[in-house]
Amino acid sequence: MLHLHSTLAVLVLLFLVFGVIRGFMGGRQEVFGAIDKRITLLTLIFAHLQLVIGLYLWFSFMSAMHWDMGTIMGDSVLRLKGVEHITIMIFAVIMITMVRSRTKKMTDAKKQYRAMLIGYGVALLLVLVRIPWNQWSLLQ
Repeated sequence: MLHLHSTLAVLVLLFLVFGVIRGFMGGRQEVFGAIDKRITLLTLIFAHLQLVIGLYLWFSFMSAMHWDMGTIMGDSVLRLKGVEHITIMIFAVIMITMVRSRTKKMTDAKKQYRAMLIGYGVALLLVLVRIPWNQWSLLQ
């Protein structure tokens, strides 16, 4: 399950990067195109799948730790897994969801691309900051 979580993370990262690039380049376009709508939809789908798998892994981890928050907060590696990673990633998924929701409701292409650039930029930054790089199964 952890390998699937890591693989999906790559897809989410790729779609966030595509979204940021499209948001940056699309500011001069008159229409928020079908490719952009697909990017926001697929980013949303992969991010929510990632969240569900991550929540399963988190509950498994917390159960194995017997929900001992004193121990978890006292160890930086456990704190990263049990508190920091999940909290920041939930905020990133919220940003991704907001981008999809806002771009669907907007009619001005420039505003849609701006929302995509800013929202996905923030989400990408959050994800990059809180990926446990030294523990990531794809890098091992």
